[in-house]
Amino acid sequence: MRALALYIAPNFKKNIEGEPEHNTKGKADNAHFEKYRNEFIHLISQFPVNTHSLPLSYPAFGTISTHE
Repeated sequence: MRALALYIAPNFKKNIEGEPEHNTKGKADNAHFEKYRNEFIHLISQFPVNTHSLPLSYPAFGTISTHE
């Protein structure tokens, strides 16, 4: 399960469409979109900065390292 999630899944084809009910394109509130977008970008930019080990383990994957 761990190998699938970490090494195989990231190599799936790009731009595959999901289920129509999960398509959110055009459904975001334009008034707040830039605010949420900037908050998300800031949050994602913090991931590479983290140098601490992850304290929890996942039942299917076991202990997950910061690199993973």
